[in-house]
Amino acid sequence: MGLVTRESVCGDRRGIALTLTDKGRRLLTENTPALAQVLVGLIGPAQCAALTGLPAQASHPADEDGHPQEPAS
Repeated sequence: MGLVTRESVCGDRRGIALTLTDKGRRLLTENTPALAQVLVGLIGPAQCAALTGLPAQASHPADEDGHPQEPAS
């Protein structure tokens, strides 16, 4: 359907990196409100809020104690 691309992860033959294509990003952006509504209905608001925070957490990895690290400057 052209929504994602798949690539092997360098150094790990088991890993596969998925990347949204421009078409995938566009469809996700257009349908985010409807997807969020379905997700809240399936898993509840607290779990949905936790999931929506994952991208931000991934961009700021935690230290050894589990506290978010500040981006390197």
